[in-house]
Amino acid sequence: MYKPKFVVIITTYLRAEALGRCLNIMENQTRLPDELVIVVRDTDLKTREFIEKYRDDNNLFRITVLFVSIPGYLPPLKEGLRVAEGDYVGILDDDVLVKSNWVEKALLAFYESGPRIGAVVGAQFCSNTKKGNVFPAKLSWFGRFAVIKNLSVRTDNINAFCEGNMVFRGEISRKLEVDFRLNNGRIAHHGLDLGLQVIGSGWKILYEPLLNAEHLALQEQWNIDKVQNIQSYVANLAIIIKKHFGKKRLFFFAIYNIAMGQYSMPGLLYFLFKNKVQYKNVSLTRIELLTALFQST
Repeated sequence: MYKPKFVVIITTYLRAEALGRCLNIMENQTRLPDELVIVVRDTDLKTREFIEKYRDDNNLFRITVLFVSIPGYLPPLKEGLRVAEGDYVGILDDDVLVKSNWVEKALLAFYESGPRIGAVVGAQFCSNTKKGNVFPAKLSWFGRFAVIKNLSVRTDNINAFCEGNMVFRGEISRKLEVDFRLNNGRIAHHGLDLGLQVIGSGWKILYEPLLNAEHLALQEQWNIDKVQNIQSYVANLAIIIKKHFGKKRLFFFAIYNIAMGQYSMPGLLYFLFKNKVQYKNVSLTRIELLTALFQST
């Protein structure tokens, strides 16, 4: 019987301890991955030393180590996708703690859900608040994110998903384009960009609750600099909307977001009725969004 090749891309930087936990989880999978592609910054000597020692001691699966010199999350992701060759390609952040049956359940979800499923994804939960991240969700043409209400039920009615916890068919992962314009701050929104690429190619994305995982640094990353994060969120979202939805829909998208807002950036109407003190800060963010949407990128 043919055994599909399952490759996992792990991106890491200055977190050897977190990477060690991630590798330990991979060692204890009920269905072992066939290969790990670990991508690390070339200047991160401590993590590089850890990886080399681990590779020498490992005999469970093949390990490929790649180095990148450009800062940010997207360069290592692009390098990993360039090299990974498998029937299924998973992508994990080093600090995402998946379950011991993550590989097995991802493969099962593909088999049970039909040939048009191009990606299977899970939700992520903050380690300190236990509140799910905003994705998986569906972004409508006018700019509203409809976040999944019932996280215990499978659905393929999504086009955006959690970054750092996803599995693609190999034939799709090889065609994914990593947009370096999104390599801007911590809120890159590349999960939305990749999701819209999958949908635009005629495939579907399945949310599988059995792939849900804990993301240790999720809330910490957002809290480091909320203003900078919101600015990068706005800029990157504008790039993605223009790229995938076209200029004709920009007007509706801009109006909805300025008036209603999103989960992390409530719109003007919310603050007019709920919190007038912060009105000026939020209006500035809305103006930034409007400007970014209609600027050339």
